[in-house]
Amino acid sequence: PIAHRGYFNAEHPENSLGAFARAVEHGFAVELDIQMTKDDVIVVFHDNDLKRVCGVDKKVKELTYAEIKELRLLDSNEGVPTFQEVLDVLDSKVLVVVEFKSVSGKNEILVDKAIEMLNAYPGKFVVQSFDPTIVRQLMKKAPEFRRGLLVGDMKETEYPAALRYVLSHMMVNGMCKPEFIDTDLNWCPRLMEKWHKKGKLLICYTARTLEQYEFAINKYDNVIFEQFDPVPLFQANRLNKK
Repeated sequence: PIAHRGYFNAEHPENSLGAFARAVEHGFAVELDIQMTKDDVIVVFHDNDLKRVCGVDKKVKELTYAEIKELRLLDSNEGVPTFQEVLDVLDSKVLVVVEFKSVSGKNEILVDKAIEMLNAYPGKFVVQSFDPTIVRQLMKKAPEFRRGLLVGDMKETEYPAALRYVLSHMMVNGMCKPEFIDTDLNWCPRLMEKWHKKGKLLICYTARTLEQYEFAINKYDNVIFEQFDPVPLFQANRLNKK
């Protein structure tokens, strides 16, 4: 099972060092999000801005790491970690699913720096992004990395309807050649089902209840989950498939 932004709880919020340490303790793979600060430090943080999680109405790319380091995650004692700090905590003990966040003007720097860091990391990892241009950069610059494309219905984006359709129906696969698709657990159009039937790996995000997990693990190859323990259902599913 893949713990969404670490195995977080009230004490150790999403994408915190404590959440990743908890995932390691439970033997869960982890999904995390990386992006760049103003001074080009890779941090692990999901949102483009800091308002929801840190209470500061600024974008990550507008602050230096020294400034971001002073902030706390969701009123906890945890701060925003660097990518290297998270890799050190994971210590090659679990699989890492690294999502590259697309931020205008920062993508190529992010890709280049992250490739350098992952090349030095001895543990297992895969890379993914919603942005097909990032996945394409990863294909060209690090073809040995196993890469995935994130997909959803895209209704909450500001993209024009035609572009939403293209992205949500995997019509960019030819330009970035993903080796797996990571889709919203409620979004599986016919093209995706055909792709899966050809033996391609299909995982999904994000199960937040046991019922959602049970639905998803019977349909997808793996499931990204958050906050509850899915191990009993995961083990039962493996036995059923045998």
